[in-house]
Amino acid sequence: MKKLLCLVLAAMMLLGSVAMAEGLTYASDGIGVFNPSYDFMETDCNSWPLVAEGENVQISVMTYLTDSYSTDPETTQFWTWAQEETGVDFVIEQVLESALSERKNLMFASCELPDILMSIGLSTTDMMNYGAGEGLLLALNDYITPELMPNLCLAYEEFPIWKANSTAADGNIYSFPTNRGYFSPYGESDRIFYDLNRMKAVGIEEPPTTLDGFIDMLYKMKEADPDCIPLGGSNQSMNPGYLILNAMGFVGPSGHKGFGLTVRNGEAVFPVGDPLFKEYLALMKKFYDDGIIAESFFTDKGTEVNAQMSEGKLGVYPFVPFTVTPAEEDFSHWVSFTPMTSEWNDKRQWREYNCWETGGFAVSAETEHAELIARFADFFYSDYGFVAIWDGPRSNNNTAGIVKGAETYFEYDNLDTNGMPNLKTVVPEIEDGTYTGDYDYKWAIQSGPFSTVGLNGGHVATSRALGLPEGKYATRHTAYLLRGIGFRTEEDYNYYMEHIDYYAVDQAAFDVHSPEGQFRGSMYQYVTPYEGSFFPKVTYFTVEQSEALAEYSATIKTYGEGEIAKFIVGDRDLEDFDAFVKELEDMGLRDWEKIYQDYWANYLANMG
Repeated sequence: MKKLLCLVLAAMMLLGSVAMAEGLTYASDGIGVFNPSYDFMETDCNSWPLVAEGENVQISVMTYLTDSYSTDPETTQFWTWAQEETGVDFVIEQVLESALSERKNLMFASCELPDILMSIGLSTTDMMNYGAGEGLLLALNDYITPELMPNLCLAYEEFPIWKANSTAADGNIYSFPTNRGYFSPYGESDRIFYDLNRMKAVGIEEPPTTLDGFIDMLYKMKEADPDCIPLGGSNQSMNPGYLILNAMGFVGPSGHKGFGLTVRNGEAVFPVGDPLFKEYLALMKKFYDDGIIAESFFTDKGTEVNAQMSEGKLGVYPFVPFTVTPAEEDFSHWVSFTPMTSEWNDKRQWREYNCWETGGFAVSAETEHAELIARFADFFYSDYGFVAIWDGPRSNNNTAGIVKGAETYFEYDNLDTNGMPNLKTVVPEIEDGTYTGDYDYKWAIQSGPFSTVGLNGGHVATSRALGLPEGKYATRHTAYLLRGIGFRTEEDYNYYMEHIDYYAVDQAAFDVHSPEGQFRGSMYQYVTPYEGSFFPKVTYFTVEQSEALAEYSATIKTYGEGEIAKFIVGDRDLEDFDAFVKELEDMGLRDWEKIYQDYWANYLANMG
């Protein structure tokens, strides 16, 4: 049976004037706080309320509900607050996550869609099928205008990759996009770490910047400790080969083994079909013969690789060390790799983490309220929209009577490792045990339905207006500026403002004693400067193309990876490489590759 939970919000009377354009001056729910005024840019308020007083407009919304936090819309702070502020009667259908797939299929089969589909996991295939194909989803292009959606237009202007990732193969946009991380997500891209102790023992102080230097490091490690496995990982789990291919100029996803779509010299290519891949195979064979990679490289799974890591056998670990060795004394001597050059590639480059996604906010083609919905959706791309979704009830504003609010203050007698007083936020419902912690609190009353909507972790307009860096730490920085109303005293607020550079640091301000700070700080230093966007994570293909891609992968990739293993272990002579590529081409390798190459060309055009 479908576990569908359908709950409808009761219509509420529209409040009088809205304070958004005049600055946040909401009253406390019983906790004394300092309330500095802040004049939000017009793009933050976007002319709320959206509906004239006395006008009755209903907009239906389907969103998901986590099985772990089955809360009613009436107890979700945002929906109650949004209905009061916009004047819209939102009719909410929440679908349990476990029943979502069945409900989506029924919805599209019956052609009965709500006005808004929010965070229900629409894939790019769904958007091509039900948007471009069947016309059930509204093409949103004409509604993404400075008049209706100034915040999203600003984000598109600043980050063209976001618009490119939002644009389907037919040139239309069928879902407002999502930023799933931060604008500067340090340490989120693919990760590889070197044992600094082993490096120093053989006279190496910094991660090598060339492939030749990397090879030299591995062999020195092996010579110093014959029992060491210098290059950790396996063919099946955390395959490190992509680091070598990257040094050769192939920039692509981790662990791709030659069949991941990469970008080399501006062209989309499969490494396996390039003549240079023979050089890669020769090097990997040498590594296998000389014990640089494990003898069990082709049989080990992740558990075996992690066991080797925990036993201290590895010189290079293709993931984050603290996940296996959580003690500081064990993870602190690991340093991030840095992208390398080689005789075939003179540019240090790495594929950045892609936090730009889509599919979280779609609209029915049959809605009668397209412009109103666009104006509502734009709120999620404002600085204040970010805070309202994620921190609203924690800042003593917009609590909608659902919670008491929170207070933020400095512990002046409790200094952190940088000699600064700790910033503390007290949430009454956590303090009294109503919720077990911050995650439980926020998902139960606030952020669950909005996990794939809007900025979700970055600011644009206000950060720029205040002269702040538009990066990961700007997120925290601007959020606290906007949450200034949550500071307990004026002294706390002023202290924060005076030391704002510390809290908004867009540099390597990481606590090296913590697992997160140690690995992210190391990656910030050695990887971040060389990151860039390459072949997109979000792709749109027609039904026919999707079927072809699946068939090529099932046949060519399966056969090809088996033959690659033979080359490396010596069961097939490297002189057969050209014949091997010809076999793949006869199976359709170039046709497979061309689908991606055509997509790459269109993607670059959309990027402008």
